[in-house]
Amino acid sequence: MTLLSRSGLAAVGVLLAPLAGAADDAEGTSGHGGHGGHDYAPPALSELGGAIDMVDQSGLPFTEENFLGHYSLVYAGYMECLEACPLGVGTVQAAAAALSASGLETEAVFIDIRAPRLDDMTGGMHGHDKDHASMMKPGAAGMPKTGPEIRREALGEWAEEKGGSLRVLSGTRKQVRGTVQAFMVRAEANMARNAEAGPRLNHTTHVYLIGPDGAVKDLFYHDTPLDEMVAGVEAAAAKG
Repeated sequence: MTLLSRSGLAAVGVLLAPLAGAADDAEGTSGHGGHGGHDYAPPALSELGGAIDMVDQSGLPFTEENFLGHYSLVYAGYMECLEACPLGVGTVQAAAAALSASGLETEAVFIDIRAPRLDDMTGGMHGHDKDHASMMKPGAAGMPKTGPEIRREALGEWAEEKGGSLRVLSGTRKQVRGTVQAFMVRAEANMARNAEAGPRLNHTTHVYLIGPDGAVKDLFYHDTPLDEMVAGVEAAAAKG
């Protein structure tokens, strides 16, 4: 996938570092259908993860240490996505719920990769969603809210609409860039606009399985069937 320049990505509210093509890891790539019919090779599991610094929809800090002690199914995309993200997020939520109900504690996590500028009073939403106009009111101590704060509140509402079982991570451009690099998310701006969602971001659609030790154990895709995703997590847990 060809990535746009930094200036091109800035136009849609996110800065992502170009990533070199990642080859298959002979010792540990997703065993779920090879590339799953996708035209890009999955990165090596050993290359994924590391230090991150984000906030969740409640405004609480979220770092790599928040992954410890349980399994996490992590999907990276953006709130306005109307194609891959709704399917991926729905499957991740359903899988996490089924696994937790069976006694294997699993959290569904969504990383929002569209990071607005600090002075972007639309929160990177480009004014397409009038329901979030109330978020323009002052924040703490009467100070204006920043673009990331406005977007975080919108993400909180979005998560509630999905049942409230989804941990949604967002942040400043610097924070999002660091997380995108840690998980080798590839993205490119598509300036074709959608009346509802604004400019599009084409992005990779991996679902990362993170184990209780904080390491990435396996990869799925947004369109991996629910039963296959659940079975994959169970298989990873059986290996310890």
